[in-house]
Amino acid sequence: MTNDTSKRTVSIALPATPVNLYKEIGEMFLDALSDSKYSATIVQDGDRSALDSELLLLVGDCQAFQEYPALLAENKYNRPITIFWLLDTLPPVSFTPKAAEIGSRLGLYNKSLKFARTNFKPLISTIPIGLRRKLGVAACATLMAGLDEELESTSQSELKDLDTTSRYELLGRYEWMRTNHAEGWIDHMIANTRSKIDFLHKMDIPASFIPFGYHKSMGQDMGLERDIDVLFLGELAYGRRKPIVEHVRDSLKERGIELTIESGNCYGDRRNELLSRAKISLNVPRFNWDIPTIRLFMSIGCGSLVVSEHAGDSTPFVSGEHFVQAPAQDLPDIIEHYVRSDEDRNRVTSNARDLVFNQLTLQRALISVLNMPNIRKNF
Repeated sequence: MTNDTSKRTVSIALPATPVNLYKEIGEMFLDALSDSKYSATIVQDGDRSALDSELLLLVGDCQAFQEYPALLAENKYNRPITIFWLLDTLPPVSFTPKAAEIGSRLGLYNKSLKFARTNFKPLISTIPIGLRRKLGVAACATLMAGLDEELESTSQSELKDLDTTSRYELLGRYEWMRTNHAEGWIDHMIANTRSKIDFLHKMDIPASFIPFGYHKSMGQDMGLERDIDVLFLGELAYGRRKPIVEHVRDSLKERGIELTIESGNCYGDRRNELLSRAKISLNVPRFNWDIPTIRLFMSIGCGSLVVSEHAGDSTPFVSGEHFVQAPAQDLPDIIEHYVRSDEDRNRVTSNARDLVFNQLTLQRALISVLNMPNIRKNF
């Protein structure tokens, strides 16, 4: 932490995994604030040095933070102003009270998991990771018994077809938000998409909408030949993406258009190179009611047109102006048009670059978070 007393001290807490992703994001945050009035330090969950800061900003997936809730609650009267900037998807706004009640059971699983990791870590490490995952999925499925019936009876189609792991993520985040908001140690909640804001408000959790921002490290056009028709970057091992991506790939192949799939970890120079070669960056979200904006920033920065399955309110991105959004069944037709029309594709990518380079910057987003009126008066 700097000794420059003219600067306000900020600790920025990021999840520990995925390591490469959050290492990149941490470096971006520090760079974005380097010439500001804030002195920023990156910390991880439970780092007590954050208690000496004037402000603690937690960023990312709430479930990644299991130590800070207790630490901050214990130091309720001697802690920094605490803000949570949520980037990961919450349940859809159609979520019913009964589904929420079922989801709250996952608090038992999380507490049991934390207890086991704290007290039996050497024993747990002897169990193969594959078996641990299977046991975890089975435990979560048991706790969520009755959820399928509730989803079926209330026509909650968004959640109905999700696998157990995806449901655990969503309902686990809901349970984390519910319990920790009630504890009172979060001074302000911020979310980067409208769908998250709608859900939080429905759950009577006050929150403000501040979109994430672009940083040059997310990707820059390398000026390479656009020799990849369509590129999909992302994990296909589980969830809803695999059948959609494979359908789009097969349909495009019949039209003489190739879809290149890069599954698994793809970061840094490798990701930038692929996106700088791609005419189209295909987005098939894991959760089709919440737009994954960081993926848009990465693609737009590299000059690739994002064509996305429809994923709800995309504000501040406008479909047809900054990217293209369509139902899954229409994706092959949309992609074919933009692959073959350089003029239309370049028009959208040009608009998108203007938006993220000039308005939606990470520096502006961070300053907006730190300068919120109800925070600024105490900071």
